[in-house]
Amino acid sequence: MIEEAILDKLATLLGGRAAEEVVFGQPSTGAQDDLRKATDIARAMVTEFGMSDAVGPVALSGDRRNVFLGGDGQPHMSPEMSSTMAETVDREVARLSRSALARAKELLEAHRDRLEYVAGELLEAEVLEGARLNALLSGQETAGD
Repeated sequence: MIEEAILDKLATLLGGRAAEEVVFGQPSTGAQDDLRKATDIARAMVTEFGMSDAVGPVALSGDRRNVFLGGDGQPHMSPEMSSTMAETVDREVARLSRSALARAKELLEAHRDRLEYVAGELLEAEVLEGARLNALLSGQETAGD
């Protein structure tokens, strides 16, 4: 995946959290799983993919530990990493996450009418998928449709 696509994925994952902040002015616990996934992706960008100017084009994580052999499947930091580098990684992960959240909020605020309309449709239908969801999001389907 290219960096732009990964950044899009981060903003998408943080969209629920952003919507809570835009609509209610505060977050809830509802976005916990998406927040964890976004953090994992941001950390991989910094430690595995070399997508951080502050850290540079280096791989800082060790191999993923195989789940079937008692590992957790997550990348583990190299034991040779300095505490200064670990702090830089943490700052970069937080920066990427904050940036993705800000981007998601900006998009939702710019399209608040679509957010409100789709939320109302979702309350009625409970599930929106495929062509119907795309039509709602693109504005092709409106209240009179």
